[in-house]
Amino acid sequence: MRHLFVISVLFLTLTGCGLFSDDPADDPLDISITESFEMEFPFNADTLCPPGQDCSGTPMPSPTPVDLPDVQIPIPVDILAATGSTQLKEMVGRLKKVEIESVEYELVDNTLNIDSPVFQIYIGPQSSTQINGSETVQVVEVPSVAPMVSTKGVAKSTSENLEVASAHFKSLNFSAIGYINEDVEKGDLFPPQGKTTYKLKFNVRFTANLLEQL
Repeated sequence: MRHLFVISVLFLTLTGCGLFSDDPADDPLDISITESFEMEFPFNADTLCPPGQDCSGTPMPSPTPVDLPDVQIPIPVDILAATGSTQLKEMVGRLKKVEIESVEYELVDNTLNIDSPVFQIYIGPQSSTQINGSETVQVVEVPSVAPMVSTKGVAKSTSENLEVASAHFKSLNFSAIGYINEDVEKGDLFPPQGKTTYKLKFNVRFTANLLEQL
């Protein structure tokens, strides 16, 4: 067993980034690191155009409410590839816990003529393309901002779903789905036009015990 402990100590020495977990419930030999990775979701208001309607005209205040189609934007996520982390690579198969510390967001090149839709991020198994898929849960929500405003901030986490989300993050490969559920109220501009990109940076803490499963 002594040579296994030496391997763990060497890993900490070489990386310089491993930190013992400060959670008293964890094993004293647990190691935690924080890694960051980004997701980008391009959004075009054309996708909000109701079927059968011409949305190319000049936007005008709508005399009645208009139901808009939901928008779902799935993207594959490979955390190892996104971070390029050698420390995290050493933890593959040994991860005990994954915690989302924070999620930073940015709206880039916002030309939307409406308040940007509230943007929800769901994650699920690699095969997931819809938010109602098996084991797919919401993890964060990006708030609405005013038309034509490019801004940044910290997204709100959905704490009740983080345990399920942690299981997907531990696999290091999953699907992230951006979801928009937007409607036009009476007096709002219709049709919505313009585009933006939702950029998100996930800061995630990974905890493992390198003495396990060697």
